[in-house]
Amino acid sequence: MFCGGYACAAFACIVSDAVFGTLPARRIYDTNSARVGDMINVHSPTAHSMIVLADNGDSLTVCEGNFNGTIHWGRTISKQELQAGLSEIITRYP
Repeated sequence: MFCGGYACAAFACIVSDAVFGTLPARRIYDTNSARVGDMINVHSPTAHSMIVLADNGDSLTVCEGNFNGTIHWGRTISKQELQAGLSEIITRYP
């Protein structure tokens, strides 16, 4: 998947490619539809990209690059919070 960007976006693209290889991408816009491996792009409070590691019902566990300057695995964020600042979710599931 071609993914322009630096820092968190570049990290998310690298993880997505490692998981899905060359499968094509499409956009969805509902955090309740997010699945493991999907890339979440938020615009609020600041632009940020992350990859879903687990769906916990009302929250998602993510991995992310450039979170306070480092890579983080395992932060849990409520779906409601993510939805409020959502730009898009990139999924590579058919």
